[in-house]
Amino acid sequence: MESYTSLVCLSSTIFAPLLIIILLKWKKATNSMALKLPPGPPVWPIVGNMLDLLGTMPHQKLYNLRPKYGPVIWLKLGSVNTMVIQSANSAADFFKNRDLPYANRVVPDAMTAGAST
Repeated sequence: MESYTSLVCLSSTIFAPLLIIILLKWKKATNSMALKLPPGPPVWPIVGNMLDLLGTMPHQKLYNLRPKYGPVIWLKLGSVNTMVIQSANSAADFFKNRDLPYANRVVPDAMTAGAST
């Protein structure tokens, strides 16, 4: 019993500070990244905002997010970052003024699997 107690104490002294350091670095990384991104709902770990879109009509759920977050919304769908533009004026502004950083983005193979070449 004494060895079990010492093992628990040893593991907690090693893993607790390590966990705190990892959480602080994760929080710092998400805070610095959030300053540059459009507004959006809070992100859950691993699944992102997929739980916000559950239901029969995800496009209506996105439309319901517009009054709270505006016409441009940043979502994280799993590990994929997604920007949703919901108004023609915002889309025109984006494609006229801010399209260069997104011009050479990587398109996943799954998106081009059905396209004929």
